[in-house]
Amino acid sequence: MKTDLKLMVPLTLYYDNDEPNPKTLDTVTDLDYLTTYNAYLQRINEYKKIFSKGKKGEEKQQAIIAIEDFFQDSIIAGYEQFQKGLHIMQQLLEQGQSIQITIKGFASPLNKSEYNTNLSKRRINCVENYLRKYNNGVFLPYLDTVDSKIKNKLYIIKNAFGETKAAANISDKRSDLRNSVYSPEAAKERKVQIIGINFK
Repeated sequence: MKTDLKLMVPLTLYYDNDEPNPKTLDTVTDLDYLTTYNAYLQRINEYKKIFSKGKKGEEKQQAIIAIEDFFQDSIIAGYEQFQKGLHIMQQLLEQGQSIQITIKGFASPLNKSEYNTNLSKRRINCVENYLRKYNNGVFLPYLDTVDSKIKNKLYIIKNAFGETKAAANISDKRSDLRNSVYSPEAAKERKVQIIGINFK
């Protein structure tokens, strides 16, 4: 099981633009990843419409397919892989294994660096909130080890990055929302990644 879990790294989870909690410098959120994930999926038609706007014929169809592929192969596939990983983590923790996961947060370059760094922190916190709620709080005893009977722990190491880590070719222009928000290239920057899993 340990090998299976390590092979899932890096595991990427994606966010809609400026989510969670747009237009704030807060570094934490009350939302959890499942909530933001479901809301993101509801916007696929809007993404297809705007990303294909102004295109015709085969070019328009290719733009629509690019969005559909991103939602299926990246957003949905990432969440499903995450679920498999959490199931394995639960089994290992219940067997007495301590686990350390390292999570990195990223943002597209649409806003200033300080804003994006805080947004990346909210995205990490959003995943942490989901871990706390997962399977009726099964991870809580390992995250908050006040119970002296539980010796093993689930450790979370957090690393947040803003625009400085985004790809240089991604548009940062608000006047060009098609490319700065709705393109698969920009959408791929709005993420968290579980980049490390270690056992103690």
